[in-house]
Amino acid sequence: MRSWIALTVLLMASGLGLFLYKVFVLHYPLRGEDPAGTWRIDLVVNLSSDGQRVVADVLLPRTSGYQRLLSEEVRSDPLRFTISETGSTREGRWSGRLNGSTSVSYHVTIDALGYHWKIPPKESRQPSEYPKSVQPFLQTSPGIPPQDPAIAELSNELRLDGSDKVALANAIYDFVSNEIPSLNTAGAMDAVAVIREGRGNVLGRARLFCALARFNGLPCQVVPGIHLVSGTQNQLHFWNEVYLGAGWVAYDSIERIYETIPPDRLALSGDLLTAVSAAGTTSLSYRYDVESELAAYVDLMRRRLAESGNAIDRASLLFLPLHMQKTLRILLLVPLGALAMSILRSIIGLRTFGMFMPMLIALAMTATGLAWGTVFLAGVVSVALVSRILIKRLYLLLVARVAFILTFVVILMTLAMWVGDWLSLPTEGVGAFPFVIMTMIVERISVSLEEEGWRNTLTRAGTTILSVYITYAVIQAKFLQVFLLVFPEALLVILGLLVAIGKYTGYRFVELFRFRELANGGQR
Repeated sequence: MRSWIALTVLLMASGLGLFLYKVFVLHYPLRGEDPAGTWRIDLVVNLSSDGQRVVADVLLPRTSGYQRLLSEEVRSDPLRFTISETGSTREGRWSGRLNGSTSVSYHVTIDALGYHWKIPPKESRQPSEYPKSVQPFLQTSPGIPPQDPAIAELSNELRLDGSDKVALANAIYDFVSNEIPSLNTAGAMDAVAVIREGRGNVLGRARLFCALARFNGLPCQVVPGIHLVSGTQNQLHFWNEVYLGAGWVAYDSIERIYETIPPDRLALSGDLLTAVSAAGTTSLSYRYDVESELAAYVDLMRRRLAESGNAIDRASLLFLPLHMQKTLRILLLVPLGALAMSILRSIIGLRTFGMFMPMLIALAMTATGLAWGTVFLAGVVSVALVSRILIKRLYLLLVARVAFILTFVVILMTLAMWVGDWLSLPTEGVGAFPFVIMTMIVERISVSLEEEGWRNTLTRAGTTILSVYITYAVIQAKFLQVFLLVFPEALLVILGLLVAIGKYTGYRFVELFRFRELANGGQR
């Protein structure tokens, strides 16, 4: 047997064998039962200290009308971690002596629920008639001084009437939503500061809502949380709950929704002003990593594997931190994109500018999106190509000419990012584009124009863009991202296929089309 055939069979058999062993022996499910609405959130906290005792408090979620907790996991070495629960408050604390820097994390998987509490038609109730558990939400709290003269003056100006608590809540909601402009800051802002400045950030507006409600005898609280949007976040969202009927009704003055809240947020509980509050540290930073596409399937796998003693189970990539999994989800698809390019070039016969250039461009477009990525790529390459044609008459040496184009491409990328920020366009991902590859594209297009003419160059550019789109579709396939994370042995199968494709010397599909007249004996 030829060596390449033996290698192909060995690689593919190894990958398929391990895959089948996982499915039929270890009983790995091929799909989740119902991944919709399930999210994993990682809170990663970076701490530094010079040998002092460190105490870091964090807001934690609890099972409530907003979510159902499925699993929790903490990584705290070298610090200790404890959870305290009092009433509706749930907070975590890392503590211990720290000399240097460390990273600790809290991981939670939840089912997001739509929150709903029906608003009664009308309600008249005195403050003393509320349950004892609700009484604290009528008092002064940090940032919410209901008895401050500024609150009383604003309440009188708005003619708020506490005799009907439902009408009162709606009036405050309309005022904060429509008449208090937003302020894009993340610092702590109290209710009086919002009145004084005439605008407020998310926390300040929520506190003003509560101050006006409490002044008029309506129990109110500020609820912190984060949006359930895949990606990294480092700022909290705040909304309000007021006690109407026999429960808490949600009012979100920022997103202008109330009574029924969609399952788009993780509600936290606690009395902290920020997500993380620390003492004894020299530096502190945190972030939330939020992910939904892995959802119930991956969480099911993780919990199942955690109970297994099998070496293959324990070596699963699902035990890696979420930010590493995010990187691997794209990285593991790169070989699949390379396989797609090999098929397009070696089997189908498409001619592109660069062997793996379409794959690199497709990877860059995951940061900008397909539409904006195409616009940016076409704009930069077109302008740079014009500059390349204009400097042709200078007869520069190859190295200097390519360096000139590279510098010009970097300038264009910088301008694109500046203009995008000025016009509020989504150009944050422009920096992900491989500027060296784009420089070579410009050079190759210029050479192609000289040697092959406009028609062949445009045809080649079209097939290049088509290859980019096909590769982008492969990379963005959520199912494939999850599949390769759970079954990375599929890369062995890809290696085997690449060996087989590399030995293919037959006709390509494009050549069969080009030479179809010869195949038909010269007949049209």
